Amino acid sequence: MFARRSTRDIAPNALTRALEAAAREGRAVLDLTSSNPTRLGLSPDRAALAAAYAEGPLERYEPESFGPARAREAVAAFVRRPVERVCLLASTSEAYVLLFGLFADPGERVLVPRPSYPLFEDLARIAGVTLVPYPLRYDGEFFVDREALARAAEGCRAICAISPNNPTGHHLSEDDHRFLLSLGLPVILDQVFEPFALERPAPDLVAGSGLQVVLGGFSKALALPQVKLGWAIFEGEDALVREALARFEHIADAMLSLSTPTAIAAPRLLREAPAIQARIRARCLEDLGLLDAARAPDAAWDRLEVGGGFTVLLRLPAVLSDEAWALRFLDAGVLVQPGYFFDLDEGCFVALSLITDPRVFREGVARIARVIEEVCAG
Repeated sequence: MFARRSTRDIAPNALTRALEAAAREGRAVLDLTSSNPTRLGLSPDRAALAAAYAEGPLERYEPESFGPARAREAVAAFVRRPVERVCLLASTSEAYVLLFGLFADPGERVLVPRPSYPLFEDLARIAGVTLVPYPLRYDGEFFVDREALARAAEGCRAICAISPNNPTGHHLSEDDHRFLLSLGLPVILDQVFEPFALERPAPDLVAGSGLQVVLGGFSKALALPQVKLGWAIFEGEDALVREALARFEHIADAMLSLSTPTAIAAPRLLREAPAIQARIRARCLEDLGLLDAARAPDAAWDRLEVGGGFTVLLRLPAVLSDEAWALRFLDAGVLVQPGYFFDLDEGCFVALSLITDPRVFREGVARIARVIEEVCAG
């Protein structure tokens, strides 16, 4: 009765089972994994949302394939791109599924970075495409393994890239970006975390050749995951961009997923962006400072640099697996994400959310540091 693409392995892993047990037993847990800004005091307040949604008439519906003109113009000004190349959608997740449909037929292959966020697997299954990972290597900073990518690209239809990457926090370098474009495949460049450069500036990754589609949205840029608005911006060689837009217009017109109230609210909401983004960056930098303060000079653990985004990776001694470390931390009342969630298979890592309330974060990392010291002391 059901399609194979609708199935997935939903068996709980060891960490989920342990977290459920803690809840049953009434044990308090400090959550250092949450990336939901609406629960962490970082989103626009109710008054700002109400004012934005009162901006215009909600009783009329005027469908536009790429979104209403006023909303497109506001987003185009925000991202500093030509309005005619901006397409508005409900989310970047939707954009991935539709772009997979633009570039690949069912069963064809799309390249994705490894490590990266695991949502790709679900989106590819829905779209009916096959994912082919290409490795990101680390030698003090992350970089694309170009030889491995060139081999993997044979027969593929598109390349996905994320900058800053989640969870590594590194920016795609300009040299690696040019290499991706040189392979002759369309590049889907996810820049949802681009406004949140932390320890390195974000490079300008505008495509000059080939075809590139840049993704962003309100979920991160405005800390509004509940206000469903994302965008896809088509860049590169004029002839390729024109054809891509013509084909994508047909797909977008079949969906018409952006709601009229959200489109009406968009221009006013975007005026909130500078203050929201400054608040989020300040939160991330404060938590990074707390993490650094918790680390003794001779500690057996350290952290990776965070070019941008909401996540920091802790590098731990390999005396335990990353899952075993996460379970030890949960025993101490702290929830983290083990590195294997993100296909981090070179080294032993756990991931922490940098938008965690600083009071929670301070206590959580203090407990983590104590657990590591106790385990390493034997």
